[in-house]
Amino acid sequence: MKKTILTKKEEEIMRQFWDHSEPLGFISLSRLLPEYNPNTMRVVLRDLKKHGYIKPVDTESDGVTKTRTFVPCINETEYAIRQIETTQIIPIAEKLIESIPSLKDLEQLKAMIEKREEKLGGKK
Repeated sequence: MKKTILTKKEEEIMRQFWDHSEPLGFISLSRLLPEYNPNTMRVVLRDLKKHGYIKPVDTESDGVTKTRTFVPCINETEYAIRQIETTQIIPIAEKLIESIPSLKDLEQLKAMIEKREEKLGGKK
């Protein structure tokens, strides 16, 4: 997966995949997003598949047309993380830590950091 930033239309269509647990295809997406031009929808689906954001799993039919259905290869959280520049990680983490509401949540975060530290070859 090379492309890290999606266009507005790609992100809108990916949001449909993230919001629905069932596979979606051109037919179902056209019902969910009727304002989209059919050709645009096809191009966006093709590009998302090409860049590894979705993968084909089955087909769907409306009685006349049969099209592929897809599922996402990346969840919304993973996509959001990829948008963060390496130089932004520490300031973002600092703001998140400041917003932790309880000692219990802080302890959970501390355990996650220690686990990651071990994986990176730090403390044992």
